[in-house]
Amino acid sequence: MMKKPKLKKINSFTKQLSVSVPWKELKDDYQNLFDRMKSNYTPPGGRKGKVFGIHLELFKKNYTSSIESQFAEDSISKYYKEALDELDLTPINQGKIIDLKFKEGEDLGFDIEFEIKPDFKLPKYDKKFKISAIKYLPTDQDLSDALSDLQNRFSTMKEIDSGASEGHYLLVDMQELDNAVNMVKRDILNRYDFKGTDSSIALNRQEKNIKIETSSTMQREAVLDMLKNRSISRKVSLKIFDIKEEEKASGMRVRQYIELKEGISKENAKKINTLIKNWKLKAQSQIQGEQIRVTSKKIDDLQTIIGRLKEEKLTIALQYINFKK
Repeated sequence: MMKKPKLKKINSFTKQLSVSVPWKELKDDYQNLFDRMKSNYTPPGGRKGKVFGIHLELFKKNYTSSIESQFAEDSISKYYKEALDELDLTPINQGKIIDLKFKEGEDLGFDIEFEIKPDFKLPKYDKKFKISAIKYLPTDQDLSDALSDLQNRFSTMKEIDSGASEGHYLLVDMQELDNAVNMVKRDILNRYDFKGTDSSIALNRQEKNIKIETSSTMQREAVLDMLKNRSISRKVSLKIFDIKEEEKASGMRVRQYIELKEGISKENAKKINTLIKNWKLKAQSQIQGEQIRVTSKKIDDLQTIIGRLKEEKLTIALQYINFKK
């Protein structure tokens, strides 16, 4: 069984949980995972799953680290939940691994930090008190300026599968990309096989690129795969990525840049504009920099345009957004 978890108070709402599980409790589960991995392995000149002698030693040499990483990741989820249940704790965020120790034949130990709802008491006021505030009456110009600022900074773009609404625009953008990159950063921090690699991923909006830097080609490819998966989950098209070749960084490290193809080029904008005009719908299309604005009195016409553009199978990622006023 798991040893009794230890709880450390960091502050009123942050706790650190130390969990230790003896190897004898883990041994059977680890062996099952090892056997599953081995059954999918095809040794040189042999048959799948038939791993004996020198091939078994080679398999252990090449794959033990990966198996340990996978097993540790699966075990953390299991025993973290058991420890929370035992201590009757309910975190309000995803736990962050602070320390992790595990190797085949040894105990599993990890420290995880998380937040809970803090306990606090409101003071009792014996006397009445007054609160005053300055009332500001905004002008129409103030409201217009504030709305424009919010649209420029926080407008959200998403693909509309269920249909368009009046005022929709057609353009390429990557508002969800920042969310995807941040998710990858959390994945790197929490994955056992990235411990000590000092791996990083960063989005540069001004330069319109993403930089990956890590300790090896294998780690770099793993980060790139995570970025693709997280981008798809955020409905960011992979067509916006112009993936450059790996390059050497300082200290025997590797680096890779991913240029972001943002906006519609003049050539593609003209092509899309011509398509819309040739369809002879009751809609007006206008090129505005790196985007196309499409307006129509009928929502059905906008829906038709979106559907036909999808059928064209363009080489760029189109998103359909609406700046609501």
